[in-house]
Amino acid sequence: MTLHPADLPAGPPTFVVGLGSFLPGEPVTNDEIAARLPDVPVLELMRYFGVEQRHFVVAPDTGERTHRDLGTAEMAYRAALAAIADAGIAIGEIDLIVTTTATPDAIMPPLARQLQRRLGIGRAQLCDLRGGCAAAIQGLILAQTMIRSGRAKTALICGAECMSPHYYTQQLLKNAAPNSSDMINGLIFADGASAMVVSGAAAQDRPALAIGYCNAVSAHPDEPEGLLIGPDEDRMIPVQTTHNHRIIRRLLPQIVGNAVVDLMENGGRAAEDYGTIIVPQANRSLMSMIVPEMVMGLDGLMYYIGDRTANIPGAAMVMALDFAVRSGKVAGDGKPVGVVAAETASWTYAVVDLVAAG
Repeated sequence: MTLHPADLPAGPPTFVVGLGSFLPGEPVTNDEIAARLPDVPVLELMRYFGVEQRHFVVAPDTGERTHRDLGTAEMAYRAALAAIADAGIAIGEIDLIVTTTATPDAIMPPLARQLQRRLGIGRAQLCDLRGGCAAAIQGLILAQTMIRSGRAKTALICGAECMSPHYYTQQLLKNAAPNSSDMINGLIFADGASAMVVSGAAAQDRPALAIGYCNAVSAHPDEPEGLLIGPDEDRMIPVQTTHNHRIIRRLLPQIVGNAVVDLMENGGRAAEDYGTIIVPQANRSLMSMIVPEMVMGLDGLMYYIGDRTANIPGAAMVMALDFAVRSGKVAGDGKPVGVVAAETASWTYAVVDLVAAG
């Protein structure tokens, strides 16, 4: 018998005490890419997907890296520094590092180890997750469990992706005959990193978010995956991507719907109790097509950043939360924020309930 999180003892409180993000360079607009690729229907595709701009580590006109050393680990490091500064803690207080990426600089050592080295943390427990868009909440569950059990005191959760050298440069810009999948991947995947610091104590002089109900569940084991990322024969990193759009359109509404139901039923709140519901990598255009009932019912509450950042899978959830906090969408008025993430590679949904502490 599998225990449900709502049936487990609540345990001592845990808090998100710091948030940080990093986006490389200036935003690259659809118009810029359309001018560079006149034979690619950039504007039509992005009108469908609802993406208006994204950030690349490469120059949109040449596809060459603008900064040689700016890869997944370096972006993760910069986001981590921002989150640690926001938390107001010493780097040495971190004793658990959880990372997530689909585009590591190297297969081994894992991103968590690379981040430990860059930060100069002498001793830490390391965990590297491959959960795509759901991984940050999976990492949050892990950190919460470790802190409550006494195995850790302060956790750093960091997600980063460096996708443009593979998807934009190789499969779109330098591809003489890109197919529809190459076009879409080159336009909707982008670069960036985000990080959060989780602790068992919230400082009196700094804002924090109390972590309530959180859960992550994979279902539909008999269904084909909606997203497959496999190794390129010429590289040691996973960059070849295949989408099954027919299955995504069929199952994603159910996955998102299950997530919302789980959050409402087990988080102990009704939809109207929330001040904000974050759907990280989405945007209104995409959500209206995939889950129209959800958009109609929760339109005033929904917050997303996919129109501004495109899809940065491992970083999307924490970045959206960071943006929401900094824009004032998550306030200290007692109104909680819910986060709903869906991952099509494993048909996993992940949810978390957060409320400003203090």
